[in-house]
Amino acid sequence: MADIVITLQEGKQENIEKYLSIFNECKHESYISHGEVLCGRATHNFKWTDDILAQMKDEFTDDLTSENYTVLEILRLGEIAGFAIIELYKPEKVAVLDDIMIAKDAQGKGIGTEALRLIEAYLQSKNFGILLLESGVKNKGAHEFFEKNGFTQVSVEYAKRLKT
Repeated sequence: MADIVITLQEGKQENIEKYLSIFNECKHESYISHGEVLCGRATHNFKWTDDILAQMKDEFTDDLTSENYTVLEILRLGEIAGFAIIELYKPEKVAVLDDIMIAKDAQGKGIGTEALRLIEAYLQSKNFGILLLESGVKNKGAHEFFEKNGFTQVSVEYAKRLKT
């Protein structure tokens, strides 16, 4: 890791296509949690919607101009290696890491770990006291990653498909 410099910078509208490319190469169905269903990214069957990339493009566009969200670029040697979308609950000083994705060719190199450390420092500098996230129940690799980086499980969620 010593030879790889990781930095964060505010997301930019002109880089949305790069974020979408990373999202598209990294998304898998085990990533889906109730949050993806609630925001319309996934169906009630926990499958990605057919228009997921168009939805994500709209989300990035909205999030980049919202006071309640921060989009951060994760840079490796000055090049975009990933992104993070953080929802900010300012009065409560709670942040939710809605998404963090590292490009496939940059995974396994400590970039995600360093990015989390920088995200935490960024939030602490703004006096946020807690960082929450959710993860699909089958996304075991992500669970191990987050636990390795100091996160602990605080809830368990359930879903039941209703007949319509």
